[in-house]
Amino acid sequence: MKKLLVALLIMLSVFMFVSCKDSPETDNSVKKGDIIKFGHYEQDNNKDNGKEEIEWLVLDVDKANNKALLISKYILDCDALNKTVPYPGWSNTYLRGWLNGVGEDNFYKTAFTEDEQKAILDTEIKTPLKENDPEDVSTDKIFLLSKEEAENTKYFADNEERKCVLTAYAKVKQDREGQWWLRSLHATDDNNSNGAYLVLGNGTIYFRNVILYVGVRPAMWVDITKLPK
Repeated sequence: MKKLLVALLIMLSVFMFVSCKDSPETDNSVKKGDIIKFGHYEQDNNKDNGKEEIEWLVLDVDKANNKALLISKYILDCDALNKTVPYPGWSNTYLRGWLNGVGEDNFYKTAFTEDEQKAILDTEIKTPLKENDPEDVSTDKIFLLSKEEAENTKYFADNEERKCVLTAYAKVKQDREGQWWLRSLHATDDNNSNGAYLVLGNGTIYFRNVILYVGVRPAMWVDITKLPK
C-alpha cells in the first residue's frame, strides 16, 4: 500500500511538472500604464544610427487571455488617413494598409521582426459609418483607436492623458503639433463624409479632412507571453 502511494505521488508530480511546462507563462507584472519596449522604428530622424526601440503605453490588460492593448507612447509618423475623398471606411483606407503590411516601407514589416510579429494578435475591428449604415468590419494586426475608445476613461482619464508628443522623425512631416488620427468617420449634416476624427494637441477630439497629414499612433493587442523579456 505504501509503495502504491509513493508511485501515485511520483506520477502526480510528473503530471504537474509537464502541465506547467506546457502551459503558457503569464507575465503578471504587465499592468495598465506600464511602458513596454517592443519593435524598432526611426524616431530621432538620424538614419545613420539605425532605428530606435518603440515605447508602448499599456492601455488595458486581459489577464484571463494573456493579452494587452498597447498604443505607441509617441506619435511615430505622419500621413493621410486616406489619399482620396470621401472616406471609404476604415477597412479600405490607405493608412490601415500601411499599418498592416501593404506597400513598401510599411509599418508592420519595418517595425517588427518575424519573431516579434508572432506576439501581435489578430483583432476584429468594428467601426461605425454613417447613421443607419452597417458597421465597417476588418481583422487587423495594427489599428488606430476609434473616437469611442479615445473617449473611454478606462484608457484615458482626461484630455491631458490624450496629449502626445511627436518624435523628431514625425515632426518634420507635420506642422499640426501633437495631433493624431482616430479611425472613426466624421459625417456632416449634409452627409459630407470627407472627414475623420482625431485628437488635437490639447487632448480634445475634433475632425479633419482624411487627405491631410496628421500624426499616427499605432495600437495593437499583443500576447503577453510572447513579448520579449
